[in-house]
Amino acid sequence: METKICPGCKKRKPLTKFYKNKAKANGIGIRCIECNKAYSKDWYKKNKVRNYKRTYAWRDDNWDEVRSKALQKKYGIDLREYNRILDAQGGVCAICFQEETIVDYRSNRKRSLSVDHCHKTGAIRGLLCFKCNRILGRIGDSLEGILPWVIYLEKNPIFAHNL
Repeated sequence: METKICPGCKKRKPLTKFYKNKAKANGIGIRCIECNKAYSKDWYKKNKVRNYKRTYAWRDDNWDEVRSKALQKKYGIDLREYNRILDAQGGVCAICFQEETIVDYRSNRKRSLSVDHCHKTGAIRGLLCFKCNRILGRIGDSLEGILPWVIYLEKNPIFAHNL
């Protein structure tokens, strides 16, 4: 059985007691699993506040860049194209014609309209508010999915008109 000396605890241990690391020439991590956990825990305690503040502060200061990269990665458009679509829609949802009202609990700011796209082709159809986007997802992006809703409302007009 092959062994290795851990620089953390200075003990010789079998290679099964070390994490695998493809980046290393021998494919084995530097410290044993126990020492690696202790090291990581200690590093996290020392750097937690500094790293989080730096990360979120940078995101807030560079929000347009972060948003543009996310749009590019997920939908193949940048922030300029998103804003062009938003302007063409008058800044409102393409279905209900209302502004977004949902506030993101993480950033404490109003959410952006969601990019609605065809899941088969990837083509962008428009921008939707959170509520309309959720409903569209629930009905499966199809006319067949909305039919039960229409039938229900037709059968129960009291509920449809008195809310």
